[in-house]
Amino acid sequence: MSELIDEVMRWPIIFQGALGSGLFWIVLLIGQKAVDKVSSTYSHKSIAARKSWLVSEQFRHALGCSNLSHDEKAHFFSVLIYRSARHLYRSLMWFVLGFIANSFLNPLGVVGFVGSLFYLFKAYEIVSPNMNGPEESEKRLFEITEELKDLESTSE
Repeated sequence: MSELIDEVMRWPIIFQGALGSGLFWIVLLIGQKAVDKVSSTYSHKSIAARKSWLVSEQFRHALGCSNLSHDEKAHFFSVLIYRSARHLYRSLMWFVLGFIANSFLNPLGVVGFVGSLFYLFKAYEIVSPNMNGPEESEKRLFEITEELKDLESTSE
C-alpha cells in the first residue's frame, strides 16, 4: 500500500488532484445511493418514517412541476431547507460528540464521525436535485399524494 502511495506522490500535482476529486465523487455517489436505499427501505417498516420520507419527496417533486408560480416554488424550497436542517443539526451533534470521544478513545470518535456523515447524507437526500422532467414529476407527485392519503386513512 505504501508503494502505491509513493507512486501516486510522484505524479504531477494536477493528476493527484484529479484522482482525489474522482475518489471523493465516488464516495459521495456511493454514500448517497446507500442512504437513499436505506431510507426507502426503512420508510416501509415504519409508518411515521414513511410519511416523513413521502412529504420530503412530495416537496422535491412539486419543485419540478411546471405549473407552479415562483412564490410556490420558493415556499417548497424553503420547506425542504427547513426539513434538511434537522439532519444537519443531528450531524453537527454527532460530529462534536465524535470529536470529544476521539480525545479519549479513537474508535468512539470514528463512530461519531460516521454518524455525522450518515446525517449529512440524509440532509443531502432531502435537498438533492430532482432529475425528472415536469411530466414525470407531476405523475410522481400524484402517486405520493395518494399514498399519503392512504397512510392517513389507515392510521386513524
